[in-house]
Amino acid sequence: MPSSPTTRPVTAASPRTSPFGRLVTQGTFYTTGMQLSNSAVVLPFICAHQGITWAAGLLFPAYSIGLIMGNSASPAILQRAGRMRHILLAATATTVAALLIWDAVIPWTGVYAAAVFLLSTAAAGVVIAVATVAYTDMVSGKLPAKRRAELFLTQGAAGSTLATAVMLVIVPMLASGDQIAHYRDLLWLGALALVASAVAALLVGPMRSASTATRPPLREIYRQGFAVAQTQPWFRQYAMTYLLFAPICLGTTFYSLRAAKKMGSLHVLVVLSSVGLVIGSVFWRKVHRRFGVRGMLLGSALCSTTAALVCIAAELSGQWYHLWAYGTVFLLATLAAQPVAAASVSWISVFAAEQHRATLIGFGATLLAMMFTLLGGVLGMIAQKHATVWPVVVVLALSLVAAFAAVRAPGPMDDRAHDRSSRSQTGVPRLVLLGDCDGSARRRQTRRASTSWQPEPVRPAAAAAG
Repeated sequence: MPSSPTTRPVTAASPRTSPFGRLVTQGTFYTTGMQLSNSAVVLPFICAHQGITWAAGLLFPAYSIGLIMGNSASPAILQRAGRMRHILLAATATTVAALLIWDAVIPWTGVYAAAVFLLSTAAAGVVIAVATVAYTDMVSGKLPAKRRAELFLTQGAAGSTLATAVMLVIVPMLASGDQIAHYRDLLWLGALALVASAVAALLVGPMRSASTATRPPLREIYRQGFAVAQTQPWFRQYAMTYLLFAPICLGTTFYSLRAAKKMGSLHVLVVLSSVGLVIGSVFWRKVHRRFGVRGMLLGSALCSTTAALVCIAAELSGQWYHLWAYGTVFLLATLAAQPVAAASVSWISVFAAEQHRATLIGFGATLLAMMFTLLGGVLGMIAQKHATVWPVVVVLALSLVAAFAAVRAPGPMDDRAHDRSSRSQTGVPRLVLLGDCDGSARRRQTRRASTSWQPEPVRPAAAAAG
């Protein structure tokens, strides 16, 4: 293992100079832009609606490949950025906004549109992966731990609320009666929110000191991850369970494609995605406190199973394109996907030594991104077979398999024992803020020890563009 990196001490900002308000503003606009242009929902829906069905199934894999590339490149990019994390964040937000505008202005027909969507989605994955690491570093350097928790909760709720308000108030006022124009407006509004986020990022200002942490390259993460997998049975169990939850993380994309034939349903799905994230943020935190990682994963699998059962019943009875049916299913799918990434981080925190956690989190997240690349295209293609119910039965079966695997996850007693051990060793309470595994517009903090770098988990489809 490489020696533990160190970080120059940063004095917490005084209340008068605290950047908390500026960070909330930046994070709120960022979350809004990500929600309005969520690539797990918006672009796959548009492709399916326009008859570009083959591209709809490949968008999520393209995004996952971009995430892997971005996480690999982020150490070198952050090193060059130095203290200027705010400029890097502004540049990444502006880049994603430009990709959204590119998607919005092109003709949505034929191979050209499909190629643009795939390229912009992959590019968005690269940019968002870099932005995620930069944002985590910047917030850790500017705010104490307690204020970070407040920041993530505040900006998540505010951003989702603003996205919902935009969908309910502003979008209906634009291009009345033209659904295609409405979809373009959605991308434009997402781009505008990201531009506002870029401006707010510039106002945050530079970090007081740049991190001197030596971040492991992707090759080293692979090597160390495979070494641990060969020697630690618990990690093999963790990795297998985590990968079995990949179909659940893809649930929002799957059901948005099932509902794509319903005119006007995209706006409902975006609103439900925002509402689901707000509800889930509170719900899954309570589940984690009481039932641990096992409770979160079992609850996730139960939500996914229920969504599949409701979908099957609605399709067999001819009710699928009614709002109550696809709306309920999509809300359940959003809730199901939300706790998976946070449960993964918590599981590793229960068993892994402090100096190994960063590498194992990065390795597990990379494995999941690879699984998305392989599985996303398959689920995306079968989701569009609207005349038959068997694709939903496949998702139901995969959800049940994930539920059985979750039984062996750490329970609340394991978490409490680990908390006592961690606090006795470091004196720092462990903090895990929950976010959905597709990351839709959610930024979160994982526990960061004073002597080790801990990366943000890979979040497929943290947003859009593509």
